[in-house]
Amino acid sequence: MSVTKAEQLSADPIYDALKAAIISGALAPGEPLRQDAIALKHGVSKIPVREALLRLEVDGFVLFRKNRGAIVREISAAEILNLLDVRVALECKALELAIPNMVDQDFAKLAAIL
Repeated sequence: MSVTKAEQLSADPIYDALKAAIISGALAPGEPLRQDAIALKHGVSKIPVREALLRLEVDGFVLFRKNRGAIVREISAAEILNLLDVRVALECKALELAIPNMVDQDFAKLAAIL
């Protein structure tokens, strides 16, 4: 089943609201995400809710369990440490690429921040 552009657009606010609730902790890890309840809350059909949940699954916020629906994904301490390792590596590489292009004003701003 393909999703129309209108359904994708109506999924955007649902995606944003659910993502914000997960990040803030308003939706706890392991908490079930009931499509009917979410659709009712947002005044839409289940199709844009399902689209939003699928996007959240791709982004790592939600897990779908066979015959049980979607739940908020729990992230382990090991996963967080791995993500931090990747972030540090990317930031170091970005800095390595940026420094040769910096001018005196950039260094002055950095000194002020430090």
